[in-house]
Amino acid sequence: MEMKNVYPDNLKNKGRGLLITRKVFTFILWIGAIASVIVNLSTGKPWWCAVVCVSVFAVHRLLLSPQLVERNMIGLFINLASYASLVLLSIGLTLSEGWDLFVIPIVCAGTILVCTLLFLFDTEGQKNSVHSSAVLSFICTIAFMIGFLNLQGRDRLVMGICSLVSAVSLIVYTSVLRTDFFREFKRRFHVK
Repeated sequence: MEMKNVYPDNLKNKGRGLLITRKVFTFILWIGAIASVIVNLSTGKPWWCAVVCVSVFAVHRLLLSPQLVERNMIGLFINLASYASLVLLSIGLTLSEGWDLFVIPIVCAGTILVCTLLFLFDTEGQKNSVHSSAVLSFICTIAFMIGFLNLQGRDRLVMGICSLVSAVSLIVYTSVLRTDFFREFKRRFHVK
């Protein structure tokens, strides 16, 4: 007896339609990015096309080709914050200077705070996906402390508050998970 796997036709067509829609939307996005580069080159500085290209890349990565592994809420928030920070950095480097050291740490600290709250509200469900947020908290704590020691004025205050938020979230992760936290890190970074 031979068994055949039979799938309904409407599922095949639905997947094909979604794939075609993604390809068309991707094509339109990249044509818009190329057109912005051409228009920007013909008009001259400032290089606002860099902001458009980074934004197109972020939209493409977030909406059209998301990472299938990062389907948890913490991973999605970290991806959103990282691409938002890239767009903000491109705006700060090309169009207006001086505010990016103020805004990007707030975005990162807000993301860390949201990820920590998501973890606290659903500890069992988010236990396996918390390590990306813990790594972000660790990196941000170090980066914000370096910024706190090297900056003056309101930027120094923002860096201090953001480093405090990221350090507290790291303490929350380690105190709630305890030995599971370090055991999971050993598993993730074990090379054999």
